[in-house]
Amino acid sequence: VTDFRRVLFRSPAPAIPAPVGTVSLVFTDVQDSTKLWEQETMGMMQAILIHNKLLRQLLLQHNGYEVKTEGDAFMLAFGSELNAMQWCLAAQVALTTADWPESILALAETRPVVEGGMTLWKGLRVRMGIHTGFAHAQVDPTTHRMDYFGPVVNKAARVSSFARGGEIVISDTVYLTVKSKMAQLGDPMVTLLGTRALKGIREAVTLHAVVPRELAGRRFPSSVTSTEEKAQVELLHWQLEQDGVQAPKDEFELIWSDSEDERPETPPPAPPPPQP
Repeated sequence: VTDFRRVLFRSPAPAIPAPVGTVSLVFTDVQDSTKLWEQETMGMMQAILIHNKLLRQLLLQHNGYEVKTEGDAFMLAFGSELNAMQWCLAAQVALTTADWPESILALAETRPVVEGGMTLWKGLRVRMGIHTGFAHAQVDPTTHRMDYFGPVVNKAARVSSFARGGEIVISDTVYLTVKSKMAQLGDPMVTLLGTRALKGIREAVTLHAVVPRELAGRRFPSSVTSTEEKAQVELLHWQLEQDGVQAPKDEFELIWSDSEDERPETPPPAPPPPQP
């Protein structure tokens, strides 16, 4: 099955030149994909083709470069934070309007949710994360595509793993660049998640959750428990000690006290003021 999926969902030739130097990397992943494949294999074959086609069409519109795919996950590179944000926001909206197979829409994880006449959820729920930094770039001899290496890649992957399906999580590096350009982005909803310890990353990272204005009514279940957070604190503290850095554990516990022990269910935001 794995080999068949690799052939069926093989990446097409890149349509734009690969960005080099400082790049904005995006990682995406379909929430509950393993469960969905087990529940509805034929429907997921169709759904992944729809998902892949949709994401790739939007790459052409927002100057994105497809680095690689693995199963239903994408790694993408953009020359600017603005392009990366525009792509992620457009993709989240487009996923709710795609023509998903009826067998997929019948599943609890992917069924349509409509509130106030707005379709908030429909079909595959995709988590996305963005981080920007300098990456070492090298053409892969097998795929003939540009691949990227270095700490920025690891950090971007960890940032994306913190997102829930249907949510975009960005690092503070990205937010500081785009916060003055929110009008160009359609005035999305941005929520400060606080400073977080990410697995394998030495320094804690400040994260922000982003949702398109059109989907501002989305609610997200808690995804991080206090037990998991404490384990992350222990891991980060141990890693720093291995590097010879003296770091009292209380300083890390303060990081977590700035935010909730759990990411609570997100309440719907207040509606935007009426336009004059």
